[in-house]
Formats: sequence, structure tokens, C-alpha cells
Amino acid sequence: MEAARQVGRQAGGQAGRRVNRRVGRRAGRRQNRQAG
Repeated sequence: MEAARQVGRQAGGQAGRRVNRRVGRRAGRRQNRQAG
């Protein structure tokens, strides 16, 4: 999953932030677990 984060940043930091905010509620827990 860490690779996905790096790819997302390279694919588009701004677009990634918008998607992260939208999916933040759903994947928020998953990212929090990995991000620690």
C-alpha cells in the first residue's frame, strides 16, 4: 500500500489530496493504520 501512496503523489499531489479527502472517511482508517 505504501507504493500506492508514492504513485499517487507522483500521479498528482493535488488530485491525490482531493481524492484522499473524499475517500478519507472510508480509507481514512486504512491510511491511519499504515501511516501510524
